[in-house]
Amino acid sequence: IHGGALVLGSIFQDIYDGSVLATRDLVIVSTNYRLGQFGYLYGDREDAPGNVGFYDQLLALKWVKENIHQFGGDSDQITIFGESAGSWSVSAHILSPLSKGLFKRAIMQSGAHMYNKDNDVVSKAEALSRAKQIAKQLNCSETEDWLQCLRKVDANELSKYSRNPTYPVLGTEFLPISAQKAFETKKFNSDIDLMAGVNRDEGSMFINIVIKDINNMTLQNFTTGVKGLDAIYHGIDTQKVSDYYLKNVNTSKPLYLRFAFSDLMGDLALKCPTYSFAKQFAIAVKDMHRVYFYELFYASKTFAKIFNCDIPTMGICHAMDIPFVFGLPFIRPDYEPEDVYWSKHMMDMWTKFAKDGHEDQGWPQLLNHELNVVPIVKGLDPLNISLVENDPFHDTFGSFSQATSNLLTELQKVIQTFSDGSKVNKEIHEIKEVYEKPKQIAKNPKTDTSIDQFLGIPYAEPPVGQLRFAKPQPLKKPLDVRENIHQFGGDSDQITIFGESAGSWSVSAHILSPLSKGLFKRAIMESGAVMYNKDRPVLSANESLAMGQYMATQQNCSTSEDWLNVCVDVNTTSGVVRGLTVNALNTSVDQFLNIPYAEPPVGSLRFAKPVPLKEPIKEIIDGTETGNSCYQPVSDIYKDFIGNLTLSEDLMFWIHGGALAIGSSFQYQYNGSALAAHDVVIVSTNYRLGQLGFLYGGREDAPGNVGFYDQLLALKWVRENIHQFGGDSDQITIFGESAGSWSVSAHILSPLSKGLFKRAIMESGAVMYNKDRPVLIHLRIG
Repeated sequence: IHGGALVLGSIFQDIYDGSVLATRDLVIVSTNYRLGQFGYLYGDREDAPGNVGFYDQLLALKWVKENIHQFGGDSDQITIFGESAGSWSVSAHILSPLSKGLFKRAIMQSGAHMYNKDNDVVSKAEALSRAKQIAKQLNCSETEDWLQCLRKVDANELSKYSRNPTYPVLGTEFLPISAQKAFETKKFNSDIDLMAGVNRDEGSMFINIVIKDINNMTLQNFTTGVKGLDAIYHGIDTQKVSDYYLKNVNTSKPLYLRFAFSDLMGDLALKCPTYSFAKQFAIAVKDMHRVYFYELFYASKTFAKIFNCDIPTMGICHAMDIPFVFGLPFIRPDYEPEDVYWSKHMMDMWTKFAKDGHEDQGWPQLLNHELNVVPIVKGLDPLNISLVENDPFHDTFGSFSQATSNLLTELQKVIQTFSDGSKVNKEIHEIKEVYEKPKQIAKNPKTDTSIDQFLGIPYAEPPVGQLRFAKPQPLKKPLDVRENIHQFGGDSDQITIFGESAGSWSVSAHILSPLSKGLFKRAIMESGAVMYNKDRPVLSANESLAMGQYMATQQNCSTSEDWLNVCVDVNTTSGVVRGLTVNALNTSVDQFLNIPYAEPPVGSLRFAKPVPLKEPIKEIIDGTETGNSCYQPVSDIYKDFIGNLTLSEDLMFWIHGGALAIGSSFQYQYNGSALAAHDVVIVSTNYRLGQLGFLYGGREDAPGNVGFYDQLLALKWVRENIHQFGGDSDQITIFGESAGSWSVSAHILSPLSKGLFKRAIMESGAVMYNKDRPVLIHLRIG
């Protein structure tokens, strides 16, 4: 279950790629769920019960229970896991009576429902009042059905109220009581094994939410920040809390104040809730089920750069565990060898637990009282300290270490504590760092910019899954030449097909084939034809079949099976799903994306519980492509997650070089993502090259320079369509290098290109060879 404060995020983010995990003989499933106000607005009635984002997850879990056997999964061996808001969600399913029996194990990574034992973050009355206030601000009258009015509000407008963290509502059907009361009364899903954990410096990423200028932080900023946290945690004594976290801290140093406030934020928001939830769960289930706890003490420098987490100042920050759990260092070349090492062992831990609930790494369970056990975990040393049960907070710059004083009275209001006073030894497993912190403080790297990139606009269904080796299938919304060429200024009754070598061979095949009848008017064959032997083909059908089967055996496909298919269609309650087999770490993994499990939550279903599909989808569901993420706001803070196509940006149209004979817009050196970070839309195009692009026939159907005509047609397409991609059709700059620059100069000269661009950049090339004569004059070869 993905994170994102219950307001943003998507399972389609690269960091959640489950292919490497799936190589561990596991089936990996993830789901999107409604976010922000769409997922958690509370209406205090049956059709708007609140927490519907959790209901989405619940329905997805039920779908998995019913269908996962079709994918090779065991419906009785389900482990739910999540990070941040995903971990919060996991804790909610552990507490909810509606989720009972749907999973066997759970892993919570940095997050739990354990804020305040006496007060909810948001009461039902407060949640309802906030919802009505949103309705009022969106011009919905309280005298009418304000929920129905909100359902008609434009989603973009409503999403503006989803920018802040969202808090689920307690006292509802999904979460009838708080975690503390659930553990006290044994009203929770106790029939599971649990693993939970945190990262060392959880709070460092969230300081700037409360403190505006963290680099110049003052003692007054610290005190004001603590007061600001009271809105969530209720009843905090600002002075006592400040004294606790500022003990032995040089308050004249902004960096030390920042570290101290980071510890406070991490404790309150993530570390103590997660630890306390796991501890109370362990005490409640006693020896009936296994409970483990860990703390991550290793940081990936590569992921830190990606996630804008400056290690010297932010440490092992929130979300640092994600790349290791999902095995990203195995499939991304920019990770360090140490990252690969730690990722392997963390995946070992996670998958071993998911399979049988055990940790063969030698971890003690959370309530292990054996004082002399100091397990060694393949180089991972467990935390050899004692922890007082009634003081889950750690020292200012340490890990979970034994405090020298009792927990402050005011902090006891925030986190439920334990009264038996016993000491628990070695109950937290530490994953230690293997690097030394740099002595100097580095500046935060610049925030990465989200780039919208569109490559290879298709004209046929992807030839994957069932379509590998099969006839190509038109797109469900056809884009073939005959039906669409008039949009590009072409005449569908004047089509000439032409090709060279194998392309010429293909032209001859279309001349012979009855399936191609009427699709073209003329043909040009350049060096190739179907004329090998008049008596027999080069390969007979049987010979071709034998060759194909031999190739299949070389790829470990059994010819006794359906050896042609990349993966078998799967029949589910949603309909037939067609997936794709991908290769990860030399292992074939069946991947199914974008499987629907509920009716779209629009119209009357906005804010309502998810409704299962009324009937299976009749068409085959394409599980080879990602789908839409759940609706969420776009802001500068969240650029890394979602692009914005509503802007009207300048456009740069790139033409590649290569002497008009070689090259491609897909060459890596032409990757336009860095350029696009400068608020421009980057477009590039391929065009015919060599004789295919510049052969001159001296007549209308072979006018020469057709490579330039390709560029011209691409430019016209851009003018008509670029607004769909956020570009301004009146602000087009064409640019190119070498033969691309030559092409730019040609468009400057050509009357056919008039009005298609506003600016031009020529890099090393132009139509200026000889002022008196061209390089080549017309020659008629007959």
